[in-house]
Amino acid sequence: MLRRACSGLLLASAFALFAATASIAGTVTASTGDVQIVRNERSLPAAVGTALVEGDIVLTGSGAETLLTFESGARMLVRPQSRLHLIEFPQAGKPTMRDKTIRIVRGSMRYVSGKAIQYGRVRFETRGVSVGIRGTDIELSFSEEQGDARGTYLRVNSGQAFLSALDGTTVDLEAGQVAHGALPGLRTRSPGDVPEPAAQRVEQAPAGVFGTSGSLEDLMR
Repeated sequence: MLRRACSGLLLASAFALFAATASIAGTVTASTGDVQIVRNERSLPAAVGTALVEGDIVLTGSGAETLLTFESGARMLVRPQSRLHLIEFPQAGKPTMRDKTIRIVRGSMRYVSGKAIQYGRVRFETRGVSVGIRGTDIELSFSEEQGDARGTYLRVNSGQAFLSALDGTTVDLEAGQVAHGALPGLRTRSPGDVPEPAAQRVEQAPAGVFGTSGSLEDLMR
């Protein structure tokens, strides 16, 4: 038991030391259930106050969720059974042409921009899809499983956003609109048959695709 406790303390210290020398991406503001932060192939429970750095992976288990806050004041709610990768996070206060890039490997999240947001500075990725925002409140979901929820779904609650697919198609969205990005890949078609664009506006997303509202949802208002 003592050895396990010491190991946990050493791991936590290593996380803190790495965060002190790396570009801080954000902070864990709230967390419920089994939420893990993976850094350099090591994982640690997502405790409130944990500093996130570029390259971190955020994992939420069944029924678990976490709220992350960024230096711009933006907030991101990672919903249950999700895996997000904080790909690029330029150091705060230093001029750069790099976008902040967040990749959704699976699951869903909600993102509300902070006051310091600038167009083109935050980008979201899934397999085959890129999403950009313009001062907004969005919900984003990605799944590779079969069924109606397969692919990427984007919903704009307020502001504006756009969804671009690998085939070059782009959909611009206003508040209340939803778009779908199909998974990349070739489909069989007869001569003269034109495939549908990978990025399309849809009437609504399948039920439950963005996850259910949990106990942390109120903190996004």
